[in-house]
Amino acid sequence: LPPTLRPGRRPVGDARSRSALSLLAARRGRVCCGLTYISTGQLDRARAVLRRTLDLLEPVLATDAPLAVLEP
Repeated sequence: LPPTLRPGRRPVGDARSRSALSLLAARRGRVCCGLTYISTGQLDRARAVLRRTLDLLEPVLATDAPLAVLEP
């Protein structure tokens, strides 16, 4: 997680979004959009990266907390 979202910092968002951030931080995984792999034609690798990202985000998505996705 970016430094501003790491535990121990001033809370960001409401209780629901902070709970979702805690779930994601507990997974200790990096999420990736896979754009580099897609744009270079490595579609199998992109698929694997995106599957891992969805697996990491699954408990966060289940909370119905808002999720912001930044385009690279």
